[in-house]
Amino acid sequence: MNRPGSPPRPDSSTPSTPLFVHSASGPAGTPLAALLDGSRHFPGEYLRALIRPFDFIVADLSATSGTIEESAGDLPAGAARAEGLAVRLRRRGIQLEQGEPRILRSARQLESLCYSRGRSSLAVIRADPSLVTEMQVGAWFQAGWRGRLARRAFRRIPRLATCLRALVPRPGALRMAADAWFWAGVRREASAREWKRLTRSSYVVLCYHRLAGEDRESEKELDVAPNRFERHMRALRVLRYRPLSPAELLAFHTEPSAVLPRRRYVVTEDDGYVDAVVCLERNARLRPQVFVMTALVDGAPLHPNQAPLADWEMLNRAGAAGVAVGSHTRHHVSLVGLERGALNDEIAGSLRDLEHSQPGAIPLLSYPYGHCDQAAREATIAAGYSAAYTTTAGRNGAGTDRWCLRRISVQARNGVPSFLWKVMTGEPLPERWERRLVAREAAARRRREGRE
Repeated sequence: MNRPGSPPRPDSSTPSTPLFVHSASGPAGTPLAALLDGSRHFPGEYLRALIRPFDFIVADLSATSGTIEESAGDLPAGAARAEGLAVRLRRRGIQLEQGEPRILRSARQLESLCYSRGRSSLAVIRADPSLVTEMQVGAWFQAGWRGRLARRAFRRIPRLATCLRALVPRPGALRMAADAWFWAGVRREASAREWKRLTRSSYVVLCYHRLAGEDRESEKELDVAPNRFERHMRALRVLRYRPLSPAELLAFHTEPSAVLPRRRYVVTEDDGYVDAVVCLERNARLRPQVFVMTALVDGAPLHPNQAPLADWEMLNRAGAAGVAVGSHTRHHVSLVGLERGALNDEIAGSLRDLEHSQPGAIPLLSYPYGHCDQAAREATIAAGYSAAYTTTAGRNGAGTDRWCLRRISVQARNGVPSFLWKVMTGEPLPERWERRLVAREAAARRRREGRE
């Protein structure tokens, strides 16, 4: 079997006999069937992620040979065993075919199954902690902020969600009830520390680019003025947020019993611009992480009008002050669909560049443009990186894959209120709020141009 969390790879022991995964469904033509067979992910409002649970309830697995039992190993019996085993088989590169669904006769039967799966999931991840990134039990922070609020409201009294489902016969109410019963089952079985790890321990990663405030047309959206950055950080201090170091971040994702205190965040900067490195060096107490394009540090810029990039001497000085320096590949090209040789050069070659020029560099990667596919993730793991960042929005919890960590971009127009929204939710602003900020920014620009 692959090491925990590794991507699917073909296995020499892949069985020739079909393996079938059976989802849960309802009687044909019923709202229950429409919910469980629908294209929308179940349960919850999953934020898109490369590594995530199945998009349906795994009710059972079947095969014409003993392959399933051979792969089950130490996984305990219970309603979540099929899900854990399906994850193991998927990681081995075994193709799982869709089998006949297991029919549930009523919404109450669905709630009972979800409750049993919640309780059983704890035993499964105790036996194999690595499964948490691809099972529903690790998906608390894969739901958006509304979904998390609903879970907190109903998991203590799931019968209240059942009553709401009965009063409001809509798919959303049924989905909420099923989700509430699942997390009630998890809470019933989990220790206080396990519950804190799965549902209370999380952090947000903030993504900056330039910190100059020069209002260049091509970079104005991502160029946060230094005084605005300072206000952002001051607001975090006032609210008692504390930064996570790279070591603390990795320990949380690799130690099965690790938990985090509340209000934790990480500051990252992509590209390694001079203005950003200077600003972050002054704020090294924040334990910031800077990601550089290693082939361009002392070379030609990406384009003629690009702001200056920090050189190795400046990066070494920042590293000595406490700024962690990681990789943004060699040439800042999108890794999705890249030919294998070029992919390895960009990913593994960048780490070699770092180790040669920056002895204290961290084995962390920021995917250019946030783009990542299965091949890029596999190459990142093979190269020796301990973790990697995308630009998929959301908070990171124990069930977040550490080679697909989430980040939220901070923009020049984000004042303290909108910045704090991003910190607390890990998500973009509501559409109406964002439109108001864009309109206000455009009006301010027109006033400046009029004075000139």
